[in-house]
Amino acid sequence: MDSTVAVIGVIKSVLGKLHQLCLENRLDDTEYIRNVKAVLEAAGSFLDGNKAISENPESIKNELYLFARNLWLNSLNNIHDDAPESWYENSGSDDNEYREYYYDHIYKHGVYPR
Repeated sequence: MDSTVAVIGVIKSVLGKLHQLCLENRLDDTEYIRNVKAVLEAAGSFLDGNKAISENPESIKNELYLFARNLWLNSLNNIHDDAPESWYENSGSDDNEYREYYYDHIYKHGVYPR
């Protein structure tokens, strides 16, 4: 197995388990996203210090960031699918855009957007 694939697989596995724990324990979004950020920063430091793994660690960091964000977004969509339709009469692509903004903001700043 290619070392890049192995590193990505391990980190995705860690992120998946973290996400599972978030759902099981009903963690606050800020707490969950800050934990994701800690994992991704540690992975980024490892990749930056081990150039033999990848010539372009930024692409791996971006792939892992999007993976973590999509786990979170997909869980919201699953919640949305189980909720009564009347709760989400105005939801749609704008809702997904806001959710992405919301996640990105918490990731960058550690707090909810105002």
